[in-house]
Amino acid sequence: MYEPKTVLAGWQSETAFNVMAALTSRAWDAVEFLQMSDLEASTGTSTLLKRLDAVFKYDAITELPNDFENFFMHTRRSKNQTIQEYTADFERAL
Repeated sequence: MYEPKTVLAGWQSETAFNVMAALTSRAWDAVEFLQMSDLEASTGTSTLLKRLDAVFKYDAITELPNDFENFFMHTRRSKNQTIQEYTADFERAL
């Protein structure tokens, strides 16, 4: 959404720099060694986003909502399950 806005405003050459300036932590570490010439080109934004996609393609943190829901909402002892089996399943889920 930001890139089309910068194109309309006439400062699309600054898009990648502005996005990069807003990054912190792990995202900044992923892109801090990009060359200025790569960011100044017309494909600067796509270069930046490709680098970020490579780093954040799969992150275990993004799976936490599903893991929490499974643990808190779906972990229960079934009728024919022994307490030892339930405890083992609980510990595995935990």
